[in-house]
Amino acid sequence: MQRPLKHHFPSRPCGAFLLEALVGMLVFAIAAAAVIAFVASAVRAGTNADLRSVATGLAATTLARMATDDFATLPDRYDASHGGTGYRALVTRARQLPGVTATRNLPELSITDGPSAASRRVDVVVSWQPPGASRPHRSLLTTVIAR
Repeated sequence: MQRPLKHHFPSRPCGAFLLEALVGMLVFAIAAAAVIAFVASAVRAGTNADLRSVATGLAATTLARMATDDFATLPDRYDASHGGTGYRALVTRARQLPGVTATRNLPELSITDGPSAASRRVDVVVSWQPPGASRPHRSLLTTVIAR
């Protein structure tokens, strides 16, 4: 009596191609996620650099205006406690930065005695807070204005 013939398939792993394809897709997905994270980080850094540039420009413009104003009236025109016109102009320009409102992240301007009796030290701090940032960022410029 003859035995029935068994079909004999070559020995090869079943599903190996599918597994290789899945591993390839996983590697590609991880690489794509890394590239996307890098691009997002670069965009965020560029935005922060732009905002810092605007803030520094505001502070520098204010200091330049103060250098050309009447030395004797600097505290009256630029001190926040006096509500001077120079300080109000700085606040108005600073409100173009994100996170600066009428009550939050307002610029700080201090006028103190300088190294000589005929000079004043001026510090200007411009703050802003990008969306999603936990703390405000700050740009500080300091100069000495003499008569």
